[in-house]
Amino acid sequence: MAVLRPTDLFPSYDLTNGVISIDVADIVGITDVEAHPTTGNGSEVVRCLVNSFQQTYATKSAAAAAPLSWSATKNTPTGVNAGTVAQTYLFSFSTVQNPTTAVLIPDV
Repeated sequence: MAVLRPTDLFPSYDLTNGVISIDVADIVGITDVEAHPTTGNGSEVVRCLVNSFQQTYATKSAAAAAPLSWSATKNTPTGVNAGTVAQTYLFSFSTVQNPTTAVLIPDV
């Protein structure tokens, strides 16, 4: 596949004056209340972002259009106690190493 663009992950993605903006509606499972900058739940924002990344990857993968430089999997939830499960995600990135930074291997 060609490079996965930010708008492939979040259709409303915008970069203006160094500020990234994403509409709440682009993040699967999050509500305006949870995403509120001062009263929201940061842990839920992160969980929903991770879940959104994984769901997009799974959709692209099913269509044979997943990026080659990274992968994302979501394991079957495991029980922690009554009514609580732990959900594990695994992200793997293929990088080219150099002394100062790790850079993703480009998808072409």
